[in-house]
Amino acid sequence: MHENLLYQHVFKPTRYRVGESPNILDLVLTNEDGMVEKIEYLPGIGLSDHIRIQFETKLYTDRRDSLKPRLNLYRGDYANMVADLSGTDWDSRLENRSFDEAYSVFKDILQASIDLHIPNTRKKACKKNLYTTSEVKRLSKKKRASWDRYTASRDVVDYARYAAIRNDIRRLTRRLRYEFESNLVQDIKQNPKSFWKYVNSRLKTRTTIGDLKRTDGTMTSSNKEKASAVCLRKKIPTTCQ
Repeated sequence: MHENLLYQHVFKPTRYRVGESPNILDLVLTNEDGMVEKIEYLPGIGLSDHIRIQFETKLYTDRRDSLKPRLNLYRGDYANMVADLSGTDWDSRLENRSFDEAYSVFKDILQASIDLHIPNTRKKACKKNLYTTSEVKRLSKKKRASWDRYTASRDVVDYARYAAIRNDIRRLTRRLRYEFESNLVQDIKQNPKSFWKYVNSRLKTRTTIGDLKRTDGTMTSSNKEKASAVCLRKKIPTTCQ
């Protein structure tokens, strides 16, 4: 690791087994010393004798438009929106204007109607699993406490108590997940949005449009710049933004 200029951030045992000495078998390697911080050593998943390692990383990214409020299209008042737009005297608003001027006026009127009739989404607390209940959270805290007691005492009795709680929470989460997915499948034709919401909750990544290269070789960053780059490549008027 030193020859390849890598940093190793794990210094506590990551594998515990009754009757054996704990070992460091799981590593976190980076090429910069300050990229990882606040490492926590948490109880393992399921029956695994390897613990979980949780840490924060410092990445070379900036906060972009994804953090801004987005339109909640499912709660839009489209009936009143159509009524407002239908009552607009488009002839008087758009006559004697160039295409760009008319498009700008149309866009402003449409945007004002959107702001009036479509609310923004609210930021909600993130749940790891849609089927998680208060009982699961209670057992998770109890599991963490029993694990801390075992790692401090290294007593076989404390490990047996931890294992019992671990097995209880595993059986509970399996049952809750089975019941949740069964109900989801039965109702998939009437409520497909719930199905796709669950599918997205199980994904670890979100697909976004990466930065595009302009004709002059520079890279785009914002969504508006990406749209302009696509318009230029497809030879579409810039008003497509």
